[in-house]
Amino acid sequence: MRNKIAKITGAVSALGCFAAKTAFADTAGITEQTADTLGNKMVTLANNIMEPLGAAVIFISILIAGVRIILSSGRPEERSRAISALPYILGGGFLLGGAMLVAGFIIGTGKSLG
Repeated sequence: MRNKIAKITGAVSALGCFAAKTAFADTAGITEQTADTLGNKMVTLANNIMEPLGAAVIFISILIAGVRIILSSGRPEERSRAISALPYILGGGFLLGGAMLVAGFIIGTGKSLG
């Protein structure tokens, strides 16, 4: 179990380093950046990673819940457990969408004030 957690943590760290490297990479060398540029890059990075990843996770979750509902057609207790997962999936979708909305609002406010 500890080995699996270490592998997952390493993969997430590597993905984060790669995302940071690609987001802030500049082929012309080190140049002066403003807070506005950094904010734009962070929003772009969040949009490019969070939206497809969130959509894939929500799709897979709904698919798994649907398969569990179909497979438990004769057992009402199992079926109710499978159906009870749907509000959590919906809540996660709203949470992800809300996070993206708040991030866009904060960056938009910063641009209008600056």
